[in-house]
Amino acid sequence: MQTVEWTEQLAIGVETIDRQHKRWIGLLNNLIMARLANRAQDVLADALSELYIYTVTHFDEEERIFAQIEYSGKKTHREMHASFITKFGEFKNKFENNEAGLSDEMIEYLSDWLVWHISTVDPELAHLKIHA
Repeated sequence: MQTVEWTEQLAIGVETIDRQHKRWIGLLNNLIMARLANRAQDVLADALSELYIYTVTHFDEEERIFAQIEYSGKKTHREMHASFITKFGEFKNKFENNEAGLSDEMIEYLSDWLVWHISTVDPELAHLKIHA
């Protein structure tokens, strides 16, 4: 398990969204670093919760932008967001209810999905006329 590095290859060219993606990666890295440092359960819970809340906030912002532009992929994109939030929420709830620890697999899933989404799905937004 390693932190995620922001690179210009992850930039989609929409300043607002790129800034949010950098913040999102920063929060993920805070969680990873807390896990690697074997921080206390409450510290991990706070980091996980902050990442979850920011994820929901970021998706809401992207979807607000979708509503303002002509974007043929908005339905599929929203479905991807909803699916991820559901799975992330399940992880978070199990952790908070002491049903599961903060596993490497959970963090790898979050990291892999985030990087995949930013690098594969969100670039579709780059060519659209977004003034966010």
